[in-house]
Parts: sequence; C-alpha cells; structure tokens
Amino acid sequence: MLTAPAGYGKTIVLRQWEAASERPFAWVTPDGTGHDPTTLERSVAVAIGRAGVGVPRRRGGRVVVLDDAHLIEPGALETVVPLVLGWLPEDSQLVLASRSELPVRLGRMRADRLVVEVGVQELSLSPDEGAELLAQAGLDLDPGELEALVRRTGGWPVALELAALSWRRLPPAADCASLVHGDDHLLCQYFRSEILDALSPERVRFLTRSSALERLSGPLCDAVLKQKGSGVMLAELARAGAPLAPVDASHEWYRLDTLFREMLQTELRRNEPELQAVLHARASDWYEREGDVDRAIDHARSAKDLRRMAALLWAELPRYLSEGRNETVQRWLEGRPIDSRVPQLALAAAHSHLAAGYGAGAEQCARSASAGLVPDTEDSMRAERAGVLIVEAWMARSGIRAMGEAAERSSELLPEDSPWRANCCFLSGSAALLLGSVSEAERQLQEGAARGAAVALDAAALCLAQLAV
Repeated sequence: MLTAPAGYGKTIVLRQWEAASERPFAWVTPDGTGHDPTTLERSVAVAIGRAGVGVPRRRGGRVVVLDDAHLIEPGALETVVPLVLGWLPEDSQLVLASRSELPVRLGRMRADRLVVEVGVQELSLSPDEGAELLAQAGLDLDPGELEALVRRTGGWPVALELAALSWRRLPPAADCASLVHGDDHLLCQYFRSEILDALSPERVRFLTRSSALERLSGPLCDAVLKQKGSGVMLAELARAGAPLAPVDASHEWYRLDTLFREMLQTELRRNEPELQAVLHARASDWYEREGDVDRAIDHARSAKDLRRMAALLWAELPRYLSEGRNETVQRWLEGRPIDSRVPQLALAAAHSHLAAGYGAGAEQCARSASAGLVPDTEDSMRAERAGVLIVEAWMARSGIRAMGEAAERSSELLPEDSPWRANCCFLSGSAALLLGSVSEAERQLQEGAARGAAVALDAAALCLAQLAV
C-alpha cells in the first residue's frame, strides 16, 4: 500500500523499484472506461500476461501495480483485490498506489504481517534527498538554508520542486526559506488543480475556513464554523487524500500541511476578510472552555481582541512566570500596543519585564496600567491595582519602608487565594529583614513559601532563599 497526496512520488518510486527488480511488473492504471469487478479483474489478468514478455527473468513471481487506485470504484476494489491475491503466482506482490485511503480490509493482513504500508512519512524527502533534488534543479544551498527549506515544505517533493522554480525569479540575496510560502503562485496553481478541484464546494469551504486553526477536531470545527458533522468531514477529507494528517492514534485531531494551510489562509483573507476575526474569536472561546488557555490566548491575539487576550493573560500570568515561560509571554506581547487603554495588558508586560530584569520597562508599563485604572470603589480592578503596587514595591524607589507598605497594601487588595500574595510576602519579608525586624521577616517569608509552594514556585523559592539569609 502506497498512500499519499499528490506530489509525493508514488509512481516514481514504483518505477525505480521496477528498474531494480528481477521480477516483471504488471501495471494497471484506470483509463476512465469503467471499473466494474469483471473489467478490473480482466485488466489485471491481461497486464500479468503481458508483463515480462521477451525479458529473461530468474524468478517466477510478478509485481502487480494498481496505480491511481483511488480512481477505481470502491466496490470493484473490494471484490477484486482478494481474488487477485488468491490466484497470483507464488513470490508475487500486489501494489495499490493511491492518493486516498482505500476500502480494502487490511486488519487480518496487518496482524499476519502480509502487508507493507508506505505513506507520507516514508515518501517525504530527507535534507540529503532534498539537497539532491534541488541540486538537479540548479540550486546550491548551504546546509542551514537546506534544512530550513525542507522543514518548511515538510519534505514534500513537489513542493521542493516548485519552490526551486519560484526561486529562480527571486533576487540573488533573497532568503530562500523565508520566501517559500503556500501563497506562492506556482504552489497555489498546483494545490488548486491537484487537490481543491477534486473536492466539492462544501469541502473547499470547510478547509478554507478551518485554516484559521492550527489543529482540527470535530468538536472544535463544529464550534468555530457553526456547523455539525465536522468530525465526519475531517475523516472523509483525510481518506480522500487532502494534505490533512492525524496527529493522534485515535484520529480525533488533524493538522493541515503547512504550505497548503498558508494557501487556504490567503484564500480566506481574500474572499472572506471579515470572517477571520470571528473564527479566531470563536476558537478562543472554545479553547478557554476546554481549559487550554495557551491556545485561547493565541486565537484572541489573532482576532486582535486585545481586551480578551489581556484578561486571559493577566489571569494566568503568575502560573506562566512560575513555570519559567516568560519567553512565551513576551512572544504574545510582541507587536501589541502597551498603553493605558488596556491596563491588564500593560500590567502583564510590566511583570514580564520584571521577570526579565528590565526594571525601567516594568515601571513604564505599570504607569500606563495605573493611568488606565479609573478610580472607583468597586472591587472589579482590585487585583490590577495590587499588580501596580507590586511593581512599585519591587523597584523600591521611595525606600525600604515604602517598599514594605506597598507590598502590604497590595496584599490587602488581593483575594486570599491569589498566587500574587506569595510575591507580597516576599517583598514584605525582605523589607522587614532590611529594616532589622527579623521575626517579622521570618513570619512573612515562611507564609510566602507556603503560599507559593503550589501556585507560585518562583516566589516560594525566593522566600526560602531569604529565610536562609
């Protein structure tokens, strides 16, 4: 069984096998004249009879190839494949090469180790194989460029070949890997002619809109696309040979090929630009309900919904910093406006700067956050006011005593179970220690270590270090 989308070289590898084999090959390729079981069985028999005529071979077996088997009627395949396997000569093999999953019962054959299955993983080109292909296309790349290009294309042979053709039109100084995208004209033409044109408008629309998602599942696509039956649609598309691969053993989650997804995203931007933000907003809502805050933030960012992104990030910031994931936080913040209009985002940036040791940036962002917190007597922004005070306490611009007072006021604003209270204890304890109140310092630091043990490990570690002092 050779199963892979168009452009993975299934026929080529079979021709290479034929050239190296001692056995004659019998080729059967659908010609559009009908593929009922009787006609298919007769075509196989005729091909076997013709195979190897006039060519001396030392072995008696045959290799029967049904190429483009996805074009054969499923009923004919189901009927004829067992028959052919039953009367093939000894030392023979039957090969089914297809763009899509075929309706052939393989369970027993797998258990008996009577079937070899070759797919995308085996047919994808390695960096060395990619280098050979590109060299034949007239391109000479250094190892770093080559690795980047193969990674971008996933080792898809036709994508590498088309990338080489596109490259010839680029300036000599162009960064090759960064310029290979799914919206390249040659790649778009190939994707449309070989993949999209064979699908119904409903399936094309499904793929285009779901390209907003990095990973696809039935429940997620149902929620984001506002439809039912997405799980069935995904399984059908995977079986039909779309560049869509399962990422788990149960085939509940799928991922689109990178270049194919980029092409679909371009189509979505061009044809339904107003829908992009809506799709990302729905995805953010779904991931939040499922407890995957990382992806909820990713999609809120893609939807350009800064307030939602800020609320999600600020709520989970102690955990991200405690787990040492400040680089992820800074990636989310990169390119986003940090000002008083979205105080939670400014606060997240302030504490991210603190964790990175950039005090001046932390103070500036805290001032922006403070300016955006409208004075009121409500409790809705108490945690945000506490966040500003924590930055002030860390910087201690007004002296040690003011540092301790800011930490105390911050602690009073926070709920009893807030992870930020471990930070407040560390700051209060450190101020008390510097002021000579050793017993008060010990009390605060012990409380901070206990509070942070489960929810703020970084603050707990600081409290334990100060206790050692």
